[in-house]
Amino acid sequence: MNKLLFLNRLIFTILLLGFLNSAISQTADEGKELFVSKACAACHDRSMTKTLIGPGLAGVESRWEKKEDLYQWIRDSKKLLDAKHPYATQLFEKFNKVQMTPNPALTDKEIASLLLYVNSVAGGGEIAGAGKADPLAIKGKELFQSKACAACHDIKFKAILVGPVLTGVADRWENKKIFMNG
Repeated sequence: MNKLLFLNRLIFTILLLGFLNSAISQTADEGKELFVSKACAACHDRSMTKTLIGPGLAGVESRWEKKEDLYQWIRDSKKLLDAKHPYATQLFEKFNKVQMTPNPALTDKEIASLLLYVNSVAGGGEIAGAGKADPLAIKGKELFQSKACAACHDIKFKAILVGPVLTGVADRWENKKIFMNG
């Protein structure tokens, strides 16, 4: 592969990562707003790791067999308890028979945002609601790491280091066609 083609693809991947990070960040910010407005911190530790009235939320998605059951638990735990859902019943018993505060109006997108915020605070790797990771994003991350991009660019795309902030870089780039000509 010639150097120009490789450079074009690398830049495209970095731009794509910046765009994806920006979209994910916005969703995590929405999740943070929901975490605050729904008073989740009244029962759950803000670091997502410690048990308070409710469990630490780090890794919460991996503890539920089905995503829809977790979403139902967040919306209305009583429905799962009435149905004698095994994990819901176990949680209820373990946490002094305290039901989770119902949030019946939360949409799937809002719950996904909440879970993304939890993962961002707890350091979770999977994006809530995303299922399997996008192969292009994985490849972009591998390239970012293997080519030492973090030597010049902030890994979270938010701070200026030697190189500029990468969040929104695709919008700042004048000639986007360069990436498609490879």
